[in-house]
Amino acid sequence: MNLSPQTIEIHFKEVLAISEKIKRVSEELERIGQEVIPEILCDTKRRWNSEAARKLVERELKMGNEYCNAARCLGALAAELSEQAQEMYKTEMCNLTLASTRIY
Repeated sequence: MNLSPQTIEIHFKEVLAISEKIKRVSEELERIGQEVIPEILCDTKRRWNSEAARKLVERELKMGNEYCNAARCLGALAAELSEQAQEMYKTEMCNLTLASTRIY
């Protein structure tokens, strides 16, 4: 498959943009898990004191931890995607250079 340098560049930028979007989603999930949910739980504890409230808080804490775990996974995915895109870009550009200098 012969790709032009412009096509390679476009694909590279598209993958980096996707990686950045995944990173932002990861950061937002982490913020929700670390800030928003605990804030809601503190408010719930202040206003509602019962066994049902305790169970709700436990479930919400678990959900917050799951958000944080998902955020870490997404962050790792974004980093890996970006790293692989950069490696593929370098490889494709090197292949283009080699192909253009090759004598048959």
